[in-house]
Amino acid sequence: MKNLCCSPSTDQCQLQGCKSCPENIITCNEFTDKITFYDLWESVKEETTGHRSGKKVVYIRVIKQRNRCMTHELVDKYVKLLQKYVLHLARIINQHKGMIS
Repeated sequence: MKNLCCSPSTDQCQLQGCKSCPENIITCNEFTDKITFYDLWESVKEETTGHRSGKKVVYIRVIKQRNRCMTHELVDKYVKLLQKYVLHLARIINQHKGMIS
């Protein structure tokens, strides 16, 4: 979080609304763009017929799916998820500050 905020102690900076922050860009080493694989847990709706009632039942099952993409696409997905996580973390910090006060 320290690398993404100019001042992690201020609420605006944590919530990525600080105007004094430069464009906080995550940098990574150069790499060759090639096909890569990653696993992702996804919710899938499935439909089945009940054994006793004979009615259609829709349920949600969580499955682990193997996805394929280019390395640069995976880095982009990671950066987007990291930004969401930083906002989530900032909200938790602000909630804890409110409970202590």
